[in-house]
Amino acid sequence: MKKQIDDPILDSVRFANWEQVFTYLTQKVLKRRSKVKKILFLDELPWMAAGRIRLVSILKYYWDNHWKDKHVMLILCGSVASFMVKKVLHSNALYGRTTLEILLKGFSPEEAACLLGRKRSREEALNYQLVFGGVPKYLEQINLNRSFNQNMNRLCFSPHGIMLKEVERIFYSQFREPRVYLKIIDLLKNGIFSLSEISAQTRIASGGGLKQYLKNLERAEMIRSIVPFDRSRNSKFRKYTLADEFLVFFFQYIEPNLRTIEESTSRRLFETLTHNSFNP
Repeated sequence: MKKQIDDPILDSVRFANWEQVFTYLTQKVLKRRSKVKKILFLDELPWMAAGRIRLVSILKYYWDNHWKDKHVMLILCGSVASFMVKKVLHSNALYGRTTLEILLKGFSPEEAACLLGRKRSREEALNYQLVFGGVPKYLEQINLNRSFNQNMNRLCFSPHGIMLKEVERIFYSQFREPRVYLKIIDLLKNGIFSLSEISAQTRIASGGGLKQYLKNLERAEMIRSIVPFDRSRNSKFRKYTLADEFLVFFFQYIEPNLRTIEESTSRRLFETLTHNSFNP
């Protein structure tokens, strides 16, 4: 696949592989004499590495041999938590080379209120937080000139609402085995379960496989584990439940009514389907 970047010196440059990209950066940008630290920011690394399993090893080579002594700060960012932990933080290639690890959290209610601005009340901002959590991508979909109910009908309760297929998109983009993860989530939407209960009902062996699936879901902040305060961290009494606000909302209000939503022409379906049960 061809890669293209823009540079102040050249209008555009095309590359056949990542080695050519990094060689160009090394020779044309990162080796320029300057005492100012140069920042190389690679966003969505999991997608950059899709089908190119050597990318992390290539990064290691260029870091060790060309960048680390050249006032370079390398920032690797990715939204697939399982990839970033396994292939970056815990990889043999980059082990011991990490100086800072940051897990970006969603917006707090106060930050979400700032994003929405003065057009919407703090109570309304909290309602959005309870549905969408603090995910900026979701909050950006809100039309500030419309009410909370109007936005909910447009985004979640209309046949073309962009949130109708969001759960499927999340799992098929985040995980290599989406059906396995969805099977676990499909159980946890019903309550709180222990490892053995999850194993029995999903028919996934309770050994390292299931534990790793659960760990990946927890790292992605889709679920959380709960341990009694008087038990150790590795207690067999640990239980798991959904943590992501939108997943909770989706499975309670959208999934059971998908057919109705897809066939309805009503503009007030949110009010009709939630009745008084949605009471922030």
